[in-house]
Amino acid sequence: MFSPEGILIRCSSRGAAILFRVKQNSPSNSDSLGSLTEYNMGFIDISEFQPIEPVPGCRMRTPFGEHLMLSYLEMDEGAEVPLHSHPHEQGGMLIKGTLQLTIGDETRLCQPGSMFLIPPHVKHRAVAIGGPCVVLDVFSPVREDYAGLTNRYIPPVGNENREEEVPDCEAG
Repeated sequence: MFSPEGILIRCSSRGAAILFRVKQNSPSNSDSLGSLTEYNMGFIDISEFQPIEPVPGCRMRTPFGEHLMLSYLEMDEGAEVPLHSHPHEQGGMLIKGTLQLTIGDETRLCQPGSMFLIPPHVKHRAVAIGGPCVVLDVFSPVREDYAGLTNRYIPPVGNENREEEVPDCEAG
């Protein structure tokens, strides 16, 4: 259902999701997400979002608003998000598992509850250690590639041996 005010209400068996449609030339939407974008607002059922797999063993679902994107990342044991950077600020929290996380020149083993902030353009890498991991990432501004269900910044996984001794993260 689309109202004249630009609010789209999408109903499902689990309730209504409120989405906003904004034209690209609108002052509040000067990003590159396309000529017409739906912003998810309200409650989110992550299972209703199509996952993308930027690298083998890593699946993410990425609901987003006008200026912020959530990324629910599921990593299989041993899966790696290789060293990469992007122009988006990124924060996150490890929900489940053990994650070897490199931010810039520092690498730590993170446990559930560990949180992190990654400034724009800083190289970072993640590996699921000893089992699967679940991470909730937050991006600002919205990652245009994930909004389009693609990957623009993460390179293919290389064959480098990166096993090393690293200190533990302290959970929040």
